[in-house]
Amino acid sequence: MNLFWRYFACITFSLAGLFACDFQAREGRVLPNSGLDFPQDILFVDDLLVVASTGYDATEWRSGRVDVYRVPSLEHIGQHAVSKYNPQHLYEDGDDILVVNTGTYDFSDFDDPKAATSGSIDRIKKSRLSDRNRAEQIYLFNKDDFPAPIDLTRLNETQMGVTSGIKPIFGILEETLTIQTIASPNTTALGRFASWKGLTFIVDFNSDKVHVYDSDNRALCELELGEFPDEMEGATTPVVAEDGLYYILALSGTLRRLPLSETAPCSGVASTIVAPLGQVPNDLHVRSDGLFVVHSADNNLVQYDLMSGEEVNRYPMPLGSNPWSATFSHDGRYIAVTEWAKHQITLIDRSTGEMLRL
Repeated sequence: MNLFWRYFACITFSLAGLFACDFQAREGRVLPNSGLDFPQDILFVDDLLVVASTGYDATEWRSGRVDVYRVPSLEHIGQHAVSKYNPQHLYEDGDDILVVNTGTYDFSDFDDPKAATSGSIDRIKKSRLSDRNRAEQIYLFNKDDFPAPIDLTRLNETQMGVTSGIKPIFGILEETLTIQTIASPNTTALGRFASWKGLTFIVDFNSDKVHVYDSDNRALCELELGEFPDEMEGATTPVVAEDGLYYILALSGTLRRLPLSETAPCSGVASTIVAPLGQVPNDLHVRSDGLFVVHSADNNLVQYDLMSGEEVNRYPMPLGSNPWSATFSHDGRYIAVTEWAKHQITLIDRSTGEMLRL
């Protein structure tokens, strides 16, 4: 079985099993008062928090949605139904918030996962975030040609880039969708985007490589990101800061940096900044005051020193909460973290140390 799907199952199924008592107690009952439903991605937009609830269920997924809260009161002010199941990713694009709905998976053959339902991209105008409405669908994917869209980036003024959570493909979306293959068609993939000075990077979980594209979406090269070329280490969560591409090797538990060069984009050699990380590192943020990693199994957010990699601060989440994603306010005062298994948000006020929940 492909190792990515073992890791995927660990996060979404086996990890849930670690909290089986909690889930069994909730079975057949309404969701907690937060109203969230297995929230994953989260985004600060000015003084608002935008949260994507996936509606996850092992047998029958519920409809996902996007909820909006005011900070710091956490007053619920808006809600938007989405066009397809499983909103996995939120992307700020000018005056819009774009929602990547991945759709649901077919695991009847776990060695050959497929998309059970089609994915889509929706749009919510920033000016309408406080509404209670339905997001506007702007693109519907064919689940056989482009299964499980999972990440999104703007390539230029007219084109968006999309990756799949199943196939090793790079979708270029304009009025129509053009698909480039980035690896063997017989492998699965999980590609995540980063951009820097006209270059686009796709970091692939399965191959531990970064695929580098120029401003015309032409493939330039691929670079090794792992420490052990013969092993799968799970490269993910790429973040560009200044002249470095930071990322996590989720399976080996390390945080690494690839130096970037505008004149020689294929020359970098990665080095390790933090090792070991905690259990199931799931999200990464790079800021001037440190490296911040969400650990889903350890139920915490840890701040590491940008240069030495030493731990600086630790923000504990409730036991069994399975924190998934984090976002920072523009001034850096607040950090908001989704708690996937508790249907919650933790809002951290870094100026006071106070931690608030819905």
